[in-house]
Amino acid sequence: MSDFNMAALDSFNRAISDNDNAIVNVDRENNNRLKYNGTFRSANIFRWMRSPATKAANNEVRTQLLKSLGEAYGLNGMTTRSDGKVKFSQDFINNLRSRLGAELKIEDFGINRDGLVTSGRPLTVRRIKEIIAKASGPDLNVRTASNVNTSASNLIINTASSGSESDFDINSYKNKLNEAFKKMKDNGLGGITGAQTCLSFLEKLGSNPLVREDPDYDFLCVTSNDEEEREKLVRFQYYDVNQQKYVPMKRIDDLANYLNDKDTLGMPIHLENQSFRPQKYKEGDKHGPEAVEKYVKHNITEYVRLVADLYYDCKKAGKLNDYESKMRYPGGCLEARLTNASEFKEKLGVTELSDNEVDNVRDMQRLADTGEKVPLHNCIFAELNAIISDPNAEQGDDWNAYADRVKKNLCGKKHPITEIYVNEQGQTAYRPVMQNGKPLVREITAQDLDEIGPKIYESIYE
Repeated sequence: MSDFNMAALDSFNRAISDNDNAIVNVDRENNNRLKYNGTFRSANIFRWMRSPATKAANNEVRTQLLKSLGEAYGLNGMTTRSDGKVKFSQDFINNLRSRLGAELKIEDFGINRDGLVTSGRPLTVRRIKEIIAKASGPDLNVRTASNVNTSASNLIINTASSGSESDFDINSYKNKLNEAFKKMKDNGLGGITGAQTCLSFLEKLGSNPLVREDPDYDFLCVTSNDEEEREKLVRFQYYDVNQQKYVPMKRIDDLANYLNDKDTLGMPIHLENQSFRPQKYKEGDKHGPEAVEKYVKHNITEYVRLVADLYYDCKKAGKLNDYESKMRYPGGCLEARLTNASEFKEKLGVTELSDNEVDNVRDMQRLADTGEKVPLHNCIFAELNAIISDPNAEQGDDWNAYADRVKKNLCGKKHPITEIYVNEQGQTAYRPVMQNGKPLVREITAQDLDEIGPKIYESIYE
């Protein structure tokens, strides 16, 4: 039997939680303890373009896992370079693969020719569970040396992020959220802090319209004699609560990116779900700038209301532990957070919806996000999110695990067909497939999904 030092994996053992989708990183500011950094749903489905810092953090924790496994098995072939990075020899990789087999999924580590981890893929609790379960199998002589350091520095720290509007009183809900934040005594409850950020945004916005037409637009159009200059004029503006002034808004994405910025709300909002498009707007159009303001304010106020009121509902029902768990992993985008909180409220019994009706909430959201005008890639995003956000759905680690379920819902439906490409910044992006000078709209086929689906799934690691 192999001599296996389970204590070498102590920190990863402590990283195992009830949330299989939690992403684990190394917290350098806290003695290299492990920490939770969001969830598979929030980090993957709604943050498709990974920053270099995120990729580096994912590589660091994967490197630490390989190193811990090597120490547990007593393997040679690990070398720390002068820059502090650990490289692994091919013999090391072969030895580890022979012991762990398919559960290791060594390709997910992206070992390059220099022996460094480069994939940038997130490491989830689910993957840690699978690897440790295989490593500590019955064929091993597991030992836990008493002299191995299992001090507090190895413990995991959870640092996860982060009615009608007319009767919504900001001060009242500010007091409610402050009370919840104070009583829960945990800055890692991203659901509460996210709601506080939303409330702060509304307070700073005040009575200012979120989106408006530039008051000088008509005047500049009339007075400008240069046609090219007139074409460069931007008709609409959004209110930047941080700068306390209006700034130009050429496209709806300008506002979406601003709201998603860490200094604003710090979470995505799917503004493609509302009808206003500044670059296509014509005088007299049914959906003007008030459409986007209504959409944003409605979702923000409903989310704040749910988070605050749920605290008191759970306190009364003696279910604050359930509330804490939900607030620790609230979701990625604002829409997902709102759906999750609504489902949680319904399951608490605050409303009289049946379990089947509760499950239908998720499906209703999926259908809303896959309307006939929604491009192919966004439909795939929505389908993946619906599966991953369902705690009762079977999960997986590649496109094949989800393909049949996505095909069942999308094949045969007409949508704008899109393709994937790499833009000038080296980022994965999507564009319409053109036919006779127009975007191609036709029924989605299984072949379409098999062509773009795996690339979309893999693009979360770029």
